[in-house]
Amino acid sequence: LNDFEQGSENIRLWMNTVEEDLQKQHSTNDAHANHQSFIAIEVDVDNHSPIINNLLTLGHCLLKENDFYQQNRDTISRTVQNLEQRWNALKQLLTKRKLELNIVQDPWRSIDEAIKRAGNMITDHEHFLTEIKRTSGDGLQGVRDEYKNLENLKKKLDNDEKEIQQITKDYSDILHAHPKADKNGEKLLRIKELNRRWEGLNETVHESMKNLKYMLSIHGDFQLTQDSLAVWLTDLEVVLTNLEHLSEAPLNDKLQQLN
Repeated sequence: LNDFEQGSENIRLWMNTVEEDLQKQHSTNDAHANHQSFIAIEVDVDNHSPIINNLLTLGHCLLKENDFYQQNRDTISRTVQNLEQRWNALKQLLTKRKLELNIVQDPWRSIDEAIKRAGNMITDHEHFLTEIKRTSGDGLQGVRDEYKNLENLKKKLDNDEKEIQQITKDYSDILHAHPKADKNGEKLLRIKELNRRWEGLNETVHESMKNLKYMLSIHGDFQLTQDSLAVWLTDLEVVLTNLEHLSEAPLNDKLQQLN
């Protein structure tokens, strides 16, 4: 009986502590801290489960004894009943808190996965950009090929832009619902680094295309000038040929052609 009473008092105090911890967790929005705290509470509850089951078994055994006064029997019965009710209520509260925590943790994990995917995507684009510059040939055709490949890469970047924007939007939505969800700023730093790399990649592609387009434009202007000079030289050659024929003609023919 003494073991039962002492054990019941210890469990009662322990349950008070666990319920207070779960209540504190519910009143905060620090997702990371809540997750770590909940894991510790869950482990603690699992460790106490056999202790409580043994205590309840002891209580039911004492109720079957005939050596107790009715007053003791009533006390044991109430203690067992209260213990069972609080234990079941605690397990239900634990399940409820776990579901509430998952409401935050699930989209948080989704953002984690999205950041990793976007990081890998940027790395692939960076490697592709390096490969374009490495494999481009020399001369005018090499410039044209590089510009064409960069045009295709730019289309991919424009298409992937929405994935980068979605990460920032999802992060803002979570913080709006749970202001302290990223209390240590770890996710924000990763998203900023992601945006920095993305902007750097787009700027590099833009500048490369701008330079190549300028080179192609200069070549186009040169080609037009070259063609114009070729036409002018042909016309000049005809004039010179005519003058040469004129200089060799008799005087009367010269006067007639000049007239």
